[in-house]
Amino acid sequence: MARGAGSQYTLVAVTLKHFDANSLEDSDGFTRHTVDVNVSRQLLTDYYWPAFRAPIREAGALGVMCSYNAVNGLPACASPVMKAAREAWGFQGYVTSDTDSVADVWRAHRYKRTAEEASCVALREGGTDVDSGNTYYHSLLSGVRSGRCSISDVDRALFNTFRVRFKLGLFDPKAGNPYWQLGEADIGTAASRALNRHAAAASLVLLQNPTSRRDGGPILPLAPGKRIAVLGPHANATRALIQVDTGKVCASGGFECVTSPLAALADRNPDAGTAYAEGCDVILMGRQGFSAALAAAEAAEVVVLGLGGTSCGSWGAGRWGKRDNAPRHLHCRPANGTNGMQWAEGEAHDRTSIDLPGEQHALAAAVLALNKPTVLFLLNGGMVSVAEELRHAINPPAVVEAFYPGAEGGEALADALFGRTNRWGKMPYSVYTADWAKTNSMLDHDVQHGLGRTYRYYRGSVPLLTPFGHGLSYTTFELAIGEPRGGWTLSTASATALHVSVVLTNVGPREGDEVVQAYFAPLSLAAPGVPNHPIKALWGFERVSDLGSGESATVTFSLGARDLQLSDLNGDLVLAPGKYNVTFENGAGAVAARTVTLTGERVVAEPFPQPAAPAPQARRAPAASGATSGTSAQRRE
Repeated sequence: MARGAGSQYTLVAVTLKHFDANSLEDSDGFTRHTVDVNVSRQLLTDYYWPAFRAPIREAGALGVMCSYNAVNGLPACASPVMKAAREAWGFQGYVTSDTDSVADVWRAHRYKRTAEEASCVALREGGTDVDSGNTYYHSLLSGVRSGRCSISDVDRALFNTFRVRFKLGLFDPKAGNPYWQLGEADIGTAASRALNRHAAAASLVLLQNPTSRRDGGPILPLAPGKRIAVLGPHANATRALIQVDTGKVCASGGFECVTSPLAALADRNPDAGTAYAEGCDVILMGRQGFSAALAAAEAAEVVVLGLGGTSCGSWGAGRWGKRDNAPRHLHCRPANGTNGMQWAEGEAHDRTSIDLPGEQHALAAAVLALNKPTVLFLLNGGMVSVAEELRHAINPPAVVEAFYPGAEGGEALADALFGRTNRWGKMPYSVYTADWAKTNSMLDHDVQHGLGRTYRYYRGSVPLLTPFGHGLSYTTFELAIGEPRGGWTLSTASATALHVSVVLTNVGPREGDEVVQAYFAPLSLAAPGVPNHPIKALWGFERVSDLGSGESATVTFSLGARDLQLSDLNGDLVLAPGKYNVTFENGAGAVAARTVTLTGERVVAEPFPQPAAPAPQARRAPAASGATSGTSAQRRE
């Protein structure tokens, strides 16, 4: 929830989605509509729920979308467990289904026999206020009349949805609400574009920046005035900079207002030639473009190579005019493993490969073999493995993870590569080598299973290709803990916190941003301990901006006993006495650590949410003339 300065009205009602454990679209014979995710209570409270609990408790989010899948036998939109969790977090907003996921309650999951029963169980037990579909429309009234749910249940849902509308001021006179005064002139302003570019620059991650064997210094930043070859299927990207579900970006509905990396790089290098060749397609096989790309690279002093994945539909606007004119294998359809769909990202479809698609490895290998200083940038949403490029034995490139950086992403990328900005972010997830996806089933949602998944649980002997939190800079930072000095002690019986000051010093040659990350790791816990606890867990982070060379800044973290809470086998969040290692890191090698002792008795800080006992069903009401029964509604659907 965001409230504008000086206004009584809420500016934005944020809807969190998809609640919860919605980590599969289509894999191994299951889809998001049919999969039943089986995970422990411990993993719900430790891994799956925190991303929803924090914005509800700390930011007052006013919307939640329940997901298609079931969790432990209960469809998410009809789950009293999910409802109890939201209530325990103090949720004061509305719950909407994903597009007619209420229908999945009976059609896909077979949890109920009819649309009427599904409507009432979603409304009463799942707390789903809005059905983003037609199941409530056709069947809820007959459910009320049959006594499966009541008008009081309907009133509660209406109250939840209208409360949000009242907070937004949608029923008040427009003259008194400043947000009604916003119009077309407030869209795409210079200030908003600058903010967009700033955010994009801060999200780019510098994965590696080796020394150039030709020039003797780091490959990045680039120096203007050198001949540059910009190559690869994403070199001239516009649409591919933007996540596929984004609405209109340019006034025309196209992408002509978006500056590609190629155009932005050429603009910043006006006194030397900037050549371009695509080299290969994102997904389609074929090396007919290699010769032109290699010729451009041979003539250049520096090569910038744009590789990565793609989201379904991103080919249509530019190459085939309309999405439906694109080849079938480029549409988002459940066709895993065939015609390149194993690499495509899109709604209702999962990639089965995290490798670079098509001919991209081959193109990169041919370019790197020329032994020219090379920069590789990646466009993708989910992880993409570039192990061959990162570990190239002769000519390792500088590598930048750009994700889908948005409409200003090309400009932000060019600014970063030429050193006009030095903002850089950190990796928001771990990246495995390409063969990892071949040996780990996407049906397995237990991140503790086997060798474990994510930085919290991974115990494999093979290092992660890129760990969570990693990210470099054009300058060098050091970290030191200031206060408090001496031993650190907290108590499970006290809300008193330690105010930890961390000194960040820029000991490198240029100004830059840095992100200080705070982690804890249990070292030894008093009996009975907490089985299966995370190896390491992030509990805070702070960005320091524009820190000059030779300057220091102090970042203060508040560390209390609740910051060290762990989830036990029952799903209770507990304060477990023992010793913990607390570290402050920058993801680039700087670490400052201290041991903290948590004293006292074991305390349950937050018990696993328990669903309330279901209220007695309303007495069956007489059917009115023209009432729709559940059976006839099913036939019409």
